Amino acid sequence: MEFLDGVRPDSAKAQAMPLEDRERLVDLGTGAIIQMIYKDGFFHADLHPGNLVVLPGPQCGFIDLGMVGRLDNELRRALLYYYYSLVMGDAENAARYLASVAEPGRLGDPEGFRREVAEISGRWKRAASFEGFSLAQLTLESVSKGAQFRMYFPVELVLMVKSLITYESVGHMLLPGFDVAEKSRSHVRRVFIGQFSPVRLFQKELRGAPDLVDALLKMPSLVTDGVRVLERSIKRPTENPLSGLRGTLIAGACLVAGAILVAFHAPWYSWAPLFGLAFILATRR
Repeated sequence: MEFLDGVRPDSAKAQAMPLEDRERLVDLGTGAIIQMIYKDGFFHADLHPGNLVVLPGPQCGFIDLGMVGRLDNELRRALLYYYYSLVMGDAENAARYLASVAEPGRLGDPEGFRREVAEISGRWKRAASFEGFSLAQLTLESVSKGAQFRMYFPVELVLMVKSLITYESVGHMLLPGFDVAEKSRSHVRRVFIGQFSPVRLFQKELRGAPDLVDALLKMPSLVTDGVRVLERSIKRPTENPLSGLRGTLIAGACLVAGAILVAFHAPWYSWAPLFGLAFILATRR
C-alpha cells in the first residue's frame, strides 16, 4: 500500500499546468495504456478520473486496481493488429482484425460486418479527434454493429473499450481536441515491432520446447512402428481388383430378371429365389 500524493486530472491545478507538461502527461498515459493492453495483456479495467493521479514530474499514477482485464495471447495479438491498423489509417485491415475476434452466430454475416466496420473506420480516419469522431465512439459503434450482423465478441473486449474511453476522455481534459491517432502511433509501433524481436520469438519457441523434446524422444518408436506396418502391407497378398465384379454382375442380373417377372405377374416362386440370390451375392464379400 502506498500513498500517491497528487491531484486528479480534471482538477483546476492539473488544468493550469504548462502545455509542455500536459503534453508529456498525455504521452505517458498513452504509452501506459497501450503497453498494458497490447503488450502485457493485463490492464486496469476501472479507469476514470478518480483512479488517475497527476504526480510531480509530471508523472501518471494509477490507483484502485480492484478491477482488471486479461487478454490471452491470441486475442491480444488480434486486438494489437486492429489498433495498429486503425491508427495507421488502414481501415480495411482494421475491420478484418476486429472481425477475427468475433464469433459468428446463427445466420451471422462476417463479410457484411467487415464492410460496415471498414466504412466506420474510414469516417474516423477523416476526423480522428475527440470532438469530431472519437476512438471510443468508433470502437463502441463498431462493436455494436456486431448485434446487427450476429457477431459475438468476448467479454474482455468490453473492458478494453472502457479503458480506451477513459484514456481518450482524460486526454481531452488535458489537451482539448488532441489527435489520438498521432499520439498512439509511436507507442503502438514500438509494441508491434516488439512482437517480432528475435528475443521474443526465441522465448516463444522455448515455451514449446517440452513438446518438441517429447516428440523427438518418441521418434524412434514411431519410425519402427511405421516400418512394421509397411512390411505387413508389402507381404500381404495382393487382391484382384475385379474379384467382386462377377458377383455384382450376377446380382444385378438376378434383380433385373426378378423385376421383369414381377412386372408380368409371374408366380412368386419364380422371382422370389432371384431376389434372394441377388441379396446374398450383394452382401457377401
